[in-house]
Formats: sequence, C-alpha cells, structure tokens
Amino acid sequence: MNTKKILSIFLIAAMLIVLVIPSVSASNDENSQETLPPVEIGCYRYFFLMPDDWYNEYTDTAGIYWWEGTNNCIYDWPGYKAHKADADNVYYYDVPKDVTTIIWNNYIDRGNGSNPELYDKAIKTKDINTEFYAVNENELYPNGTYDFDGMIFVVDPDDNGFNDFIENTYGGNWFYYYGNGQYGTEKPNVTFDSLPEVEIGCYRYFFLMPDEWRNKYSNFAGIYWWDGNATPDEWPGYKAHKADVDNVYYYDVPRNVSTIIWNNFIDGGDKTDHRYDFAKQTSIISSEYYEPGENENFPEGIGNFNRMICVIDEDWYDPNIFVGNQKPSCSWYYYFGNGEYGTDVDKEARVLKELYPDNNYEYMTDIVPYFYPDRFEGKAGLPWHMYDTLYVHNVSTEIVPEYVVFEACVGGADQSFVTKQFGDYLVTHNEIHSLYELSHFVYVPAEQKVYTLKEAFESENLDISDAFESGCVGRHRGDANLDNAFNIKDATYIQKFLAQIEGYKNTGFMDFDNTGNVNIKDATAIQKKLAGIAE
Repeated sequence: MNTKKILSIFLIAAMLIVLVIPSVSASNDENSQETLPPVEIGCYRYFFLMPDDWYNEYTDTAGIYWWEGTNNCIYDWPGYKAHKADADNVYYYDVPKDVTTIIWNNYIDRGNGSNPELYDKAIKTKDINTEFYAVNENELYPNGTYDFDGMIFVVDPDDNGFNDFIENTYGGNWFYYYGNGQYGTEKPNVTFDSLPEVEIGCYRYFFLMPDEWRNKYSNFAGIYWWDGNATPDEWPGYKAHKADVDNVYYYDVPRNVSTIIWNNFIDGGDKTDHRYDFAKQTSIISSEYYEPGENENFPEGIGNFNRMICVIDEDWYDPNIFVGNQKPSCSWYYYFGNGEYGTDVDKEARVLKELYPDNNYEYMTDIVPYFYPDRFEGKAGLPWHMYDTLYVHNVSTEIVPEYVVFEACVGGADQSFVTKQFGDYLVTHNEIHSLYELSHFVYVPAEQKVYTLKEAFESENLDISDAFESGCVGRHRGDANLDNAFNIKDATYIQKFLAQIEGYKNTGFMDFDNTGNVNIKDATAIQKKLAGIAE
C-alpha cells in the first residue's frame, strides 16, 4: 500500500472522529444558515470551506467555476466570486441544477504564467462532482447520498497534484453542513412539515421505494408521465425529491396528469444494455382518485391522492405476465410523515396533538366528517374527501387555538382554477363547486363553527390576517419570485423576466397592477408600494 493511500485512510479515520466539531470558529454567534438569502430558483446551494493558506495578498475570498450547464463561465476564469456564509472561511454559491462539475478556487486569475508569483498564489480544487455519491463510491457514505444540495466541500490537504497545476490543486470530500462552520457525515433531520410547499397547480405524491431498487447505478427514485402538463422529455422522467425519511420520495405533479409511473431513475434501455436488469419501475398508476368500491382500503372512495403515498403491493405478482416483464402495482395511502402511512383519516388529529402538546386537538377528529352534507349546516355540497391543515393560530397559552385554516377537497372536482384576492394576498386553488369560492375554510373552536375563507376574512369579529402573513395561506400580490416575501427582489425579478434572462419565468404573481399583462409598470408599481408612494 503506498504512502498516499495510508495517509488518506488515516485522514478519513480522523474526520470520522471530529466531524461534528467546528472546523473553523464562527465569526458571530448570531450568524446562522437561517439568515442567508433563499436559494435561487432552479439551483442547489453548495458551501465551501476555504483553507487558511489559500488567502494571500492577492485574494480574500473564494471563487467557483463551471464550464457546462446553465450560466457557465467557460471563458471567465476564475468564475464567480462566492458569497460569504455564516462563519469564517465558509463560502457558498447557488449553482444551476444541471451543472454536474465545479471547481472551487481562491479567486485569482493565474493568467498564462507571465507573473510567476501570481501563478503560484492561485489555488484551486480538482474537478468536483456535484451530482451525488453512489453506493460505495465514498468511504464516508457507504449508502451514497441523494445529492449535494446544502452540503459543504472540505479540502483534503494530502490529496493534491493534478495536470500542469501540480502543487496547487486539491481534492476533498462533501459533508453535510450544519451551519456556523460545523459539518459531518450524518444528514440533518428533515421533517414532514419542513418540506417545501406544494407547487401551484400541482398535487404532491409520495413514493415508498423498496430497498432492493437501490443498486450501483441508482440511489433514488424517479417519476414519469406522458399526458398533461410538463411531461418529461424522456424516460425515466424526473428525479424525485428526498422526503423526510429514507426510501420516501416525493414530486409535485400537475393536477391534469391522470397516470404516472414510479421508477428507480435508471434508463435500462433494451435487454442488451447491461443496466437492464437493474432498472425497476411500477406498472401504470392512476393519479386521479379512487371511485367508491374501487379500492378495499377506501370503500367510500378518495377524491384525489394529494399528499398521499404510493406503496408497492405485497401480492402484486401477476402469473399471466412473463416474469421478465413484471412491473409491481402500487396502492395509495394517507402519508402521515416519518415513514408512517395508513387508511385512518383521523390520524392527522393525533399527529397534530403530538406536534402541539400544549393544545387540545381532540376536536380535530371531528373535522373531516363535519364536511359531509348532514354536518355542513346550510351549505349543501358533495362529500369532502381530503383535509389538510394549513395554519393554526394561537396568540396565547390557552389550550385551543383561536382558529384553524385548512383546505378540503371533494371527489369529482374539475381541474379549473380560480384566484381570489384577500387584501394584499392572492389565493389560488382548483374550483370545487359553484357554491364555494375556494376550498379553504376557517374553523373557530370556541364557536364550533366553520367559515369559508371569504366569510372569515370579512367577519368583524375574526381577524385572520396572521394566516396570510405567515405565508401558509395564499401569496402576497406581487411576490414574483415566489419566496413568500414581498420586497424589492420581486421588482428585480420582473425586470429580469422582461429582459428575457435565462431562468426567469412568469410565476403567475407578477401582474401587480392587475391589468392582465406583465410589463415594466408592474415593477414600478411594486417599487412605489414599498416606498409608500400612493398611486
């Protein structure tokens, strides 16, 4: 075994011991990852721990470079100047998701060697993979990683030497970044509630991928559909997102998509391809609803599968199909988070009670049946099949909240959409029934009464403004970049959209002046609104 290999083994062993110890001291205890700007749309955020000896009289910062993919900087070495993060020596940059390789550097243009001193002061990493660690690819992650989003690259000082830049080019490893200069190999906990909000016009579907679907070619799930909006360009479709526990993935699918296929994101090609035997997929799955009597788990039917999880059936084998072409069937269940699922619609009440132990949520078990016609006093309509808590308001230490905002969807709903304005906020949802302007409702425990969102908003005795301001209900008119905030960034986003800058698209919340068109007047109106200038 050569000396370099021995040093690398010792280095890995040392890292495993001290991973959770801050590698650099935090510059300010009040600084944290939470204070950093939101990740740019269509990007992953990568962090970099720049070694002390990379700083010199020519540089005080890090740089990042890539030569393929969106916004590449192939002609502009050393690339982009990285942003200072939340601790000394830690930098970050938001890189488009289609970029597969990057180089971190100390932001010095070493030129063509005419200045030997400058040439020697320029330091960079080797080409760094930005996709993922496959199973057994890296000793620190024997099970692989899903991606490197939010992770930090740490230089290995013993892994240097590459091509003509022999002494000043280094390798290293990716680690999960915990903030304040701390990192390690243990992935931070993700909860069901901390997942991003569902994309507008979509339903969120979860998938429980079997362990045996993982192999040397894939460590994650994919999803494919061929009708409706945003159809994938090719098989195996879109890479699904990791949810809150291992093996659970999700994707936000347009509501007019009626059938999907889950897979392990491998294009197996034909039988002559060596990956053919490693490619796995489900049979064609309905993504609409269960009719009454269609599924024994839900004899009364299901209006839609939003936020539900698809689980491979144990008895999926069909003896009438040749073994080589077997594709398992998949059934839908309510997903409760943390890998738990089932058919008990009242489970959400118990989950809420665990999340908010100071509140009495026993009454929540009555919410779902409340919306059947015999319980929905004065408001005739179809049975309600889907219930989802959006916001719980409690300004004191009382055992029950002042009000709860939720949405309820009905079986047989069409796919038309309606947007209503409530003060400075817009709320969009699928139009459920002519009697209701939206599927959002407000439950007031003290009154044991349910209001439509409009009734609650216009009530003189009920103030639900906090539900909107929290970002849980609707979106601020003019929130062009969809970051749940209303500020000058929205005006800038509209300007970049109008300039046809790549990556900027019409998000549906850009028509601030409500003229039906998006133009520079919308950006100007936002600037005036923020400055307090009356129209």
